[in-house]
Amino acid sequence: ESSVALDFEKEQAMAVQKMAFQTYKHKENGWTVKSIDAHRVENLGLFMEEAKGRTARKIYNEDQDVYNSAMEAMSAAEFGILKGQTAKKNWWPKPLFANPDFHDGQVLIDKDDKTVTILDFGQAVPIDNEDRDAALDLLAIIGKADSPKAAAKRLNKRYFDKQKVMTPDQLAPILEREDRMDCFIHLLSAISQSGAEVPLSSVHWVLGLNRQMALTEKIGKPIDKQVRNMVIAHKLKMPLGVYNTAHETKEAAVWAAEVAADTAVAVGTSLINWVGGWFGWKLPPKAEKPEQLIKEKPEVSYPSWKPDFGGTLPRAEKKAPINSGDSAKT
Repeated sequence: ESSVALDFEKEQAMAVQKMAFQTYKHKENGWTVKSIDAHRVENLGLFMEEAKGRTARKIYNEDQDVYNSAMEAMSAAEFGILKGQTAKKNWWPKPLFANPDFHDGQVLIDKDDKTVTILDFGQAVPIDNEDRDAALDLLAIIGKADSPKAAAKRLNKRYFDKQKVMTPDQLAPILEREDRMDCFIHLLSAISQSGAEVPLSSVHWVLGLNRQMALTEKIGKPIDKQVRNMVIAHKLKMPLGVYNTAHETKEAAVWAAEVAADTAVAVGTSLINWVGGWFGWKLPPKAEKPEQLIKEKPEVSYPSWKPDFGGTLPRAEKKAPINSGDSAKT
């Protein structure tokens, strides 16, 4: 309901559109990614400058190579914004905005000028670093990186001043749900029924990330590993800025492995297996898998979220790719 109400908050939409105009100035993959300026609000409409190009959806039907190349650039910019990064590639995240309604009907591609223009921020809301951090909490939970006990502890710390309001028994059936967006919706409902409300910006951040994961799967450039690294860093209580710093270097994967493993050694073998399960790493001989962690879970398909974070179970085997086709709403 809160999201729908934003359709009528044109002043906020104009403010976000102006912020987008100042933010999207990216050069990615040979393409220029940009947005357009908003001039004024009149009645229930925004008056904005004219944008060039044809909708990405039409380009997809005509030339998928051009579509993939342009949308890869668009996605790189959008993923950076979700991490609080502008075109300047700042490492420490900035308050920006979260757009849950990204799709390729709102993107124009001009293949002659090599420009990609994103339009329509009517559902986007401003987000600060605190609400982005809260969104990462939600992502860690619905990504099955937390056990029910750890999830309850995380939520009680975030929303209930460390009081034991939410319980593992309450969260266990939610975390057993197979579709991650289904899990997300029920998690939000449980938090609300317990007496707290998740900031709308945090909700929109998770929805926006879901859209980007669907898009990158569609163009054959999935961001699974980046999201896993980001959640691991958050799980290990590292600021998002630390992840952003490492992600910009060629040693990002090595950094994530070393930091996660070093931290895991300090807190116990189970976390080593959890991290190893996410990435399929081979554990050193001194860190043998406990018997209860060797049991394999049945394979599950997540239509909205391709990455299988693996929960607390190691997953070394490769899974067949999911052919999203046009089913991804991008």
